[in-house]
Amino acid sequence: MMTWMIDRYMFRGRKAYGNEWVIGYFSYDKIAERGYITSYENCYRDPKKQIPDVVEVDVSTVGQCTEIKDKNGTIIFEDDVIVMKCAGTLTGRVVGKVRYSAKHRGYVAELKNHSKMYIDKDYHPEIIGNIHDDPKLLNTKFAEAIK
Repeated sequence: MMTWMIDRYMFRGRKAYGNEWVIGYFSYDKIAERGYITSYENCYRDPKKQIPDVVEVDVSTVGQCTEIKDKNGTIIFEDDVIVMKCAGTLTGRVVGKVRYSAKHRGYVAELKNHSKMYIDKDYHPEIIGNIHDDPKLLNTKFAEAIK
């Protein structure tokens, strides 16, 4: 996807004015209380363009890259909703939203019952959306996954 940037420093956020998502480096202006993502993607597509895009984003939608890719090769970000294999459940699958856990020192899937499960490529995670585009997705997909 974005081979031009070190994954762990990537952030994703929705533009402050519109529904488009931007991926890049995140910065926050404490005085103006606004967040920005600087994307160098267009610089690499067009060699004539030397100035990166700086886009104001809705800070509540900003999530950091986990450095983990789902089973389709898509990079997983905080606030994504994922489905993973889990041997200890009736269906063998769990649905959770991606969060950073200081206690667990890594990224976890926060399940509906508020328990947490490490995200690992061996569990074959698959992104099914994110909590900002569809806030009810977690409950809907949870019900489908346990059928």
